[in-house]
Amino acid sequence: MVVRKKDFGPTLLTCLFSHQLQRFGLSLSSLVANMKINFAPYDVPLHRRLQTAVVLQWVFSFLGLAPTCIFLFFYLLFTRYWLISVLYAIWWYIDYDTPSRGGRRVPFLCGIKVWAYMRDYFPIKVRH
Repeated sequence: MVVRKKDFGPTLLTCLFSHQLQRFGLSLSSLVANMKINFAPYDVPLHRRLQTAVVLQWVFSFLGLAPTCIFLFFYLLFTRYWLISVLYAIWWYIDYDTPSRGGRRVPFLCGIKVWAYMRDYFPIKVRH
C-alpha cells in the first residue's frame, strides 16, 4: 500500500478494511473525499492535538456525566441502595451554597496540565 501525504497512512482502520475496499476498487481516501470530511492533517503539532482532546473530553463529560448521575441517583433511590441517594440528597442540601462562597479549592487539581491545554485552546487574551 502506497501512502501519500493526502492519505491517512497505515492506521488500524486502513489495515483492517483495505483488503475489503480494494475488492470493490475503492480506497479510504476516496471514501473520505466523497463524504466531504476534512480530518486533521499530519502537520498539526502534538500540543494542538492535546488541546483539542482535552476540550472534547470536557465537553463530552459535561454532556454525559450530568444525565448519568441524575439517572443513577433516581435508580439507586428505588433499589436496596436507597440510602446512598438519601445521604447524597442530605449532603446536597447542606452543601447547596458552597459555589456562592467560592467552592472548595484542591491544590492538586488546580495545578494539573489539563487546565493549561484548555486555556491555550481558546485564542483569547485577558487585559487588565
